[in-house]
Amino acid sequence: MKIELKGIEQFKRELNKVKSDITREIERTTSASLLRIQSDAKRKAAVDTGRLRAAIHHRQQETDGEVAVYDSVKYAPYIEFGTGNMVSVPDELKEIAMEFKGRGVRQVNLPARPFLYPAFVKERPVYIRNLKGVLGKARTV
Repeated sequence: MKIELKGIEQFKRELNKVKSDITREIERTTSASLLRIQSDAKRKAAVDTGRLRAAIHHRQQETDGEVAVYDSVKYAPYIEFGTGNMVSVPDELKEIAMEFKGRGVRQVNLPARPFLYPAFVKERPVYIRNLKGVLGKARTV
């Protein structure tokens, strides 16, 4: 018995094209969410000199798929989480926030003025919904 598959190479090319299209759409969706988080965080950031707002950026690395919205000034975590006995850290960020815990040398009590985390929380359901839409379209292909 011999089975001959005709058109398998064409099928592979079409499959790779669909995969590539879906990947591009996921990247576009992710990029749009990163920009919305960045923009919202800038609006929410405390303004003194404007340095905190100006240092909010995003990055999307295509090689490993890593994405981030971040603030590059050293004092950003202290604005986000507060200091001293006025620290306020959401449970899902406790591990990250511990990196910025003081050593108790000085007591400075600044209230938390979150800007990055609220922007993320606001965008998260939108991003998930948009990703589900992209993946839903992929199933119909």
